[in-house]
Amino acid sequence: MLAGWFHTLNGWSPTLGSCGCCTDPAGNCSNTSTKSFNNLLIYSIFLSQTQLTMKKNYTLSFLSLLIFGVTASAQAVDDFAITDQNVPAAIYVLANDNLSGGLAAEPIAIVSPPSYGQVVLNDNGSPTDMADDYITYTPDNNYNGVDTFIYQITDASMVTSTATVTVVITPPTTGGDPPLAIDDNAATQEDIAVVINILENDAFGEDLYSISIVDAPANGTAVINNQGTPGNPTDDTITYTPNPSFYGADSFVYEISDIDGDTSMATVTLYVSEDGFYEPPFATNDIATTDEDNPVTIAVIGNDSFGSEGPGSLSIASQPVNGTAVINDNGTPADPLDDTITYTPNANYNGPDTFTYSITDSSGNAATGSVTVNIVPDVPSADLPVAVNDNAVTMEDTPVTIAVVTNDDLVGSTTWTLAITTPPSNGWAVVNNNGTPGDVSDDTITYTPNPNYNGIDSLDYSYLDANLVAVATAVAFIVITPDVPTLDVPLATNDGATISEDTAVVINVLANDSFGGDGPSFGSISVNPTMPEVTAMGGMVSVNDNGTPQDPTDDTIIYQPNLDITGVDIFTYTITDANGDTATATVTVQIGSQIDPEEVPPVAVDDMVTTGLNTAVEIDVLANDTGVNSQFWGISIQEAPSHGNVIINENETPAGFDNTITYMPETGFTGQDSFIYKIFGSLGMDYATVSVTVGGNGNGSIVLKAFFDANGNGVQDLSEEAFTQGKFHYEKNNDGTVVDGVSSTGNYYISVNNPADTYDLNYSINNDLAQYYTVATQPFQDITAVPSESSEFKFAITGTVFTDVNVELIPISSPRPGFTYINMIAYHNNSAQSVSGTLTFGHDSIVTINSVSQGGIVNTATGFTYDFSLPPFGTQNIYVLMQVPVIPTVALGDLLTNTVTIFVNDDAAPNNNTSAVTQTIIGSYDPNDITESHGEKIVHSTFTADDYLYYTIRFENTGTANAENIRVENMLDAQLDEGTIEMVNASDNYTMERTESNLVWNFDNIQLPPVEENMTVGHGYLTYRIKPKSGYAIGDIIPNTANIYFDFNPAIVTNTFNTVFVSTLSIADANDQKLSAYPNPTKGMLNISGATVIENVVVYNLLGQVVLKKEISGNNGSIDVSSLPNGIYNVRIASAEAEKSIRIIKN
Repeated sequence: MLAGWFHTLNGWSPTLGSCGCCTDPAGNCSNTSTKSFNNLLIYSIFLSQTQLTMKKNYTLSFLSLLIFGVTASAQAVDDFAITDQNVPAAIYVLANDNLSGGLAAEPIAIVSPPSYGQVVLNDNGSPTDMADDYITYTPDNNYNGVDTFIYQITDASMVTSTATVTVVITPPTTGGDPPLAIDDNAATQEDIAVVINILENDAFGEDLYSISIVDAPANGTAVINNQGTPGNPTDDTITYTPNPSFYGADSFVYEISDIDGDTSMATVTLYVSEDGFYEPPFATNDIATTDEDNPVTIAVIGNDSFGSEGPGSLSIASQPVNGTAVINDNGTPADPLDDTITYTPNANYNGPDTFTYSITDSSGNAATGSVTVNIVPDVPSADLPVAVNDNAVTMEDTPVTIAVVTNDDLVGSTTWTLAITTPPSNGWAVVNNNGTPGDVSDDTITYTPNPNYNGIDSLDYSYLDANLVAVATAVAFIVITPDVPTLDVPLATNDGATISEDTAVVINVLANDSFGGDGPSFGSISVNPTMPEVTAMGGMVSVNDNGTPQDPTDDTIIYQPNLDITGVDIFTYTITDANGDTATATVTVQIGSQIDPEEVPPVAVDDMVTTGLNTAVEIDVLANDTGVNSQFWGISIQEAPSHGNVIINENETPAGFDNTITYMPETGFTGQDSFIYKIFGSLGMDYATVSVTVGGNGNGSIVLKAFFDANGNGVQDLSEEAFTQGKFHYEKNNDGTVVDGVSSTGNYYISVNNPADTYDLNYSINNDLAQYYTVATQPFQDITAVPSESSEFKFAITGTVFTDVNVELIPISSPRPGFTYINMIAYHNNSAQSVSGTLTFGHDSIVTINSVSQGGIVNTATGFTYDFSLPPFGTQNIYVLMQVPVIPTVALGDLLTNTVTIFVNDDAAPNNNTSAVTQTIIGSYDPNDITESHGEKIVHSTFTADDYLYYTIRFENTGTANAENIRVENMLDAQLDEGTIEMVNASDNYTMERTESNLVWNFDNIQLPPVEENMTVGHGYLTYRIKPKSGYAIGDIIPNTANIYFDFNPAIVTNTFNTVFVSTLSIADANDQKLSAYPNPTKGMLNISGATVIENVVVYNLLGQVVLKKEISGNNGSIDVSSLPNGIYNVRIASAEAEKSIRIIKN
């Protein structure tokens, strides 16, 4: 094959008028013009042959070209070259350039190197003569196709110009290449078959071996014709026959393979036009499956045709014998195209059933189809309770009561017996029947951790039937958090006593003390360690161990004053825990004086406060209370508020004398709220109520609520839950701007600034569930708020009987070499029925699983499976802790992909049953970031109009105190369709508001504590999904950045995550994580490693010039870069399966 050469004609002035033949020095002919031109440079490309014969008789033709340009200094002209696979090409790029201004000392520089090869500058053996310099292009090993690079020329006046060199690398003429199938299009008329010569535009690679139909057409048939030569597929065609009366678009996929087993697939798109003749309606039989006692909706029209007259009606021709069939017109009674049929089997029936239906065209012509329904029998456990795993959190040495029954399905019976079938490993547990031994619905389990234990524990509990046989079992997971340092040491509190002169007293000094989490020692308490038994005033003290010398918990101290002494005497005592830690307190004895009037029991007095809209208020509840003295211990919350949250501020004095309470109203709430607090000490306790008026601006507020109306009465009954699978919408004063609102609790507040403003209120179901749920409440129009009150508007949601679950994989932390990281599996039951199924988690092959928060998993070679049960609208989370290997097994920038799938029978919307997360291995990291689950590159052809982008925004409190409120703002790029946003998950309760493209999340009163290393404490996140707008194309980049506000601090700006749509994932994209180079930066030796054999390593400077190159035949190697000047270089590593470019620093 010719490498292609270029010839320049300078100063040649042809005359125009006839077509002549100009020849180059080798005798090649070029057509030129005959008209005179002045002041022009004329360039002509000559080829030694005008046709290049390529593999399988494909011909690439070239024409001689004349390129005209105005004479100017430093004018670089684009070049073209051809070479064979694995053959270098010498390209004289200066030959057609204008350098009339003279040459600089170094006239050629590479501005942008080629993507599939290397270039080297050559002085042609004459270093002082730059005019004959050329470039040698060497294609990458075995590459064929098109490559380009850009060079720059500089004249003597330092004027520069750039041009592009295009290189065509032709494939070898025999052997080695796979077949290539190219998509085809064909057209035919209704009811007319068409023969398609699909091989006409395909390349066979090695000898063609076979043709097959991979994916049949939906509205017709496709048959391969072997033309009577079954052993020779090269003349095969495919005949497509449309279904009777069908017209429109159809397609099928075929595959060709060669004798080496290489294959290639392509799609044939068919366009079937109407023939203009009458076509009768056509009905195709259908098959459906459902469970016993469960209806099924059947889209019978999907494979039917109403013929040329158009749609008329759908009707039931004959009812089933063992059930009923009802037509659903989906709100369009005049349009049968969206009609479906719901079949409901008779109670307890299982087996086959059939019915027939009839379709008519607009002229009344009819066609009949049959539907066969297979009703699957109930599993034997259908009437048994469903137990769902539980999670609880407690502190070290602190019991916790778990309401395990709350999320279980008792299937209408409360006579089951709750029992602990596998006790915890690091504690003990008991069942509480709450005084109703025959009613399991209020039973709880109290778990008490072993002393000083912290970590994760679990227990199995079961429901027992009348024969005490376990019929449902679940696991309760308990996370026991470590004590703060002061909780594992004893605490001694000062005491006091008042006695008459010469009168002894027994003082119970331990009544207000604590031995801490380690428990008491095995000896008595001690007094006056530095002056045993004798006080400063000559009094005598002794310890009374109450006959239990090894148990100090019942010890008291006997004080005997010195004779005839009055006044104040003081002594100290010390308590010791099991670990030897000690605490000392002082006892003050008043001898012969009156009782201190301050030493009285505590009395709590009610309080009233007022605060503004969305404004926290700190309340000094102790200011009007009495008995806050040396015997006072503190305050606690007895009953929480209904429309806000409260926290106790200890002000770094745990004794409680200056404790206050902060109240934070729910976002948007105005009106009356209250809570109850308790004060307590050694002399007693008391309660008081705090009444809070949230007045806002006096204009009131509007609260929106959505609930699942199980009985369809339009009223939210006590047992009916909030519905969170949708969005609220409101428009103010009919201004055309509709604001979307989402709340994790189902309650969304609108603050009103002007009482004259009117609001239109509505609610919509999320896209995936819109066909199964209906907003039964009509929109509210022209609503106004009641001043100083919260006006409530509820939306009742009704639903059909269906089954749907969804699963999301959420990146909780980022992978770093040598560290662990966490993914969270969040799965949710979208239906009003209990469901059971299987989760399957698969991890990236390079990582290993350290632990899983869920018990009962079954480990597999690539992850684990878990059989789950969920109650109606139930949600569960599973945390997976994974280990990342160290460098060089991984490299910074490698991609890790984990996946999870969920399966239940008869899932109505399986498109939400799979989730994947691709994360980049990083070094140090910013804990506040935004990521997208697909990774940075998405293959354009795999991303359809039904797909979403899944963004996760993570935030972390790196401060030293709790973050009380967090706000996240996210301005969407113009390429994202803001109307499609849906919330997926969040770490804490939130409200989200969308105004056009601006998103705002508020985590009010989140009280996010400071972060703890290697724990989830201090971390938060939110995940949402959104679609790009239609028209996104290959090469489009969608950026996304968020601002995170902690309380009143300035915004923390996250990284910008760029999503790039690409045509294909190149070899480097798919496999480059198998290749790595280290250390980086380096002073000398750069080590190379890979999972497959490495072929070569090439080092480029930033001008694209090759400065080092080394062949390597093995999985590991090295290249010495010590001779290179300090700076930044690009290193390209190539193996037979992968290719990777890495930027290194030489220092």
